[in-house]
Amino acid sequence: MLIPSKIYVIYILFNRSHINHINVINCKWRFICILLIVIATVNYINLATARAMKRAREVGIRKVMGASKRQLIMQFLGVSILITLISALISIAVVEIILPIYNDALMRDIGFDIISKPINIVLLLIGAILIGVLAAVYPA
Repeated sequence: MLIPSKIYVIYILFNRSHINHINVINCKWRFICILLIVIATVNYINLATARAMKRAREVGIRKVMGASKRQLIMQFLGVSILITLISALISIAVVEIILPIYNDALMRDIGFDIISKPINIVLLLIGAILIGVLAAVYPA
């Protein structure tokens, strides 16, 4: 039996029992999207670390004024998580605004309905909080 090259990898993965007609191209795009998110996260963590080094004077003044280590850590975590949550909300707004233009240009109907499934909102919040915590742990 001949198998198109696009679904050959999927055919091997499903142990030759059931061919799921998932296009390999979609898997490649998902991998690229995940890779871009990882690169952006690492970049944000690096920028947060550099920004924290510039705030060394503020940390020194707060220590002299009597701030505890816990208060400083909570400040770094709070600011980082707040910035990440605000950027997530801005990204949702940008996608909502740009997606109709993108759909018209590609002559496709790509949907983005984050409110219809509550799990999407929960995953977005968890992801934003996790990225915020990762970005604040090293400088704190």
